[in-house]
Amino acid sequence: MNHFACRLLAATALIAPAGGAMATTVTGWNLENVVVEAGPLTDGVTYSSPVYDRDVTGGTTGAATNGAVTYSPPEAGGPGIKIVTNGPDLKPSIDIPNCIMASSSSSCEGDFQSGKRFKLRMDAAAPIDLVFDTGAGSALDGTVTEQPYQIFAKLKNNTGSSLSGFTAELGFGVGADFIAATLLDQITLAPLVGGDPATQFPFGLFGDASTSSNHDLDGFFAPATAGFNADFAGTTIASTAMYGPYEALFGDWMTLADAPEGYFWDNDGDAETDAILMAWLRPDGEWEQRRAEDLGEATPTTPFTVAEADLVSAGYLAGPIEDVVNLNLNAYVAFGASYDDGRAFTIRVTGIAADVPLPGGIALMAGALGLLGGLARRRRKG
Repeated sequence: MNHFACRLLAATALIAPAGGAMATTVTGWNLENVVVEAGPLTDGVTYSSPVYDRDVTGGTTGAATNGAVTYSPPEAGGPGIKIVTNGPDLKPSIDIPNCIMASSSSSCEGDFQSGKRFKLRMDAAAPIDLVFDTGAGSALDGTVTEQPYQIFAKLKNNTGSSLSGFTAELGFGVGADFIAATLLDQITLAPLVGGDPATQFPFGLFGDASTSSNHDLDGFFAPATAGFNADFAGTTIASTAMYGPYEALFGDWMTLADAPEGYFWDNDGDAETDAILMAWLRPDGEWEQRRAEDLGEATPTTPFTVAEADLVSAGYLAGPIEDVVNLNLNAYVAFGASYDDGRAFTIRVTGIAADVPLPGGIALMAGALGLLGGLARRRRKG
């Protein structure tokens, strides 16, 4: 067993005793409380699979939805989430055979920007219940009885107001019938091993390129990562204080309606890769450019004010900087030796409303402009 697997087993030891040769596997996303787009699907269009608080196989009358899983072909297709068990071993440096990910053509060990993260749009600061079916399967190596599944998720704040954080909770059932899981149920949420954070705002906006093999430019707003610290308590994850420079710029977790505008450069003409953020609209109403073109690449430049007409003339594309509302979530779902194979489980995600919602263009952003700089690749579709 490699070093990665040893550390993961230590993290999940409360429910994962050694022994046996069978394991619980996640067999699929249960769609009984989801409405799925019938299709056909069109490339470049964003679709959603609304998640309801009850079974809607007979219709949505009386049901409520607080969010949806979204996807955009050709990066990903419907319904928005897929399960991979014993996926291909593509990279010797990592060991992720099983995962809950976006319904793209990628796999658990897929390349950077290959569309691995499923996107959960949070439309209200209220529970969103994702249900997954399970069954029995072969153990990974014959020495343990559980197969952990890495969660590749992106949470999008579309609630209309700022959030102070979130919770993720394991349980059974949906809506008013939801029952929280305990360790006696032999299922847990575990943090990633190897120092990866549980949450992180996209690296393209906040990150140090010298620490990444996937980025060659620092974060657009700051050369430091940002996100929420998180407490893992067996069957729950609860965000705590923010880390990094996000809070100094934007305050609480911003909602999509307040996201600042930007101009992006589609430097490779490929709709499946992320366009590069070149400039943004500051809270004082001035456009500020933070990178320039150099032989087909974006390069850092001292920030300077620029006329919007010049950005248009350069062929850049206007749009909201959506990644300021996107939060990557990283965790494992692990099963114990006596988990009830065949019993569906629920991952309930709930946004926590901030005490005082912060409007767009807040003054504290302007105060931080002279302190934070740098550049990075913009992730438009995640």
